[in-house]
Amino acid sequence: MNTSAMYFASPEDAANAFCKALEGCDLETLMAVWGSGEDLVCIHPGGNCLIGHKAIYDSWQKILGQHETRRLKIDASTLMTWSSAFISVQTSLEVIYVGNDQTPRGPLLVTRVFMNGRSGWRLVSYQATKAGPSESYKILKETHSLH
Repeated sequence: MNTSAMYFASPEDAANAFCKALEGCDLETLMAVWGSGEDLVCIHPGGNCLIGHKAIYDSWQKILGQHETRRLKIDASTLMTWSSAFISVQTSLEVIYVGNDQTPRGPLLVTRVFMNGRSGWRLVSYQATKAGPSESYKILKETHSLH
């Protein structure tokens, strides 16, 4: 698959491609969702603030390399989405399962920021942190528009 030619017509398309690539431990497709350049930010749970495509690529390579022969399953529940014509912020509560292991990892609070440009919607910021008790989160199925 030519990942450089991927075009995401909506932030939801980009988010779905990101999650599918993450579940399949597909580093190249995962990174194709990201924007290009050095104006990108990624913070993994308990990790440092990574800035720029190379630093982010190296971190995901290390994470996904631990699961090369396995698949990940992500159960995500949307907490909030804010969108405009050029930016979308999506926050979700996620639980991760590795391979056939039914032991949940997480839950994590994950926020992704997508921007719309010439090459469609691209991920520009990703932050994940360990969540507190899940009963304190209200799951929303609605999208809010930014003006």
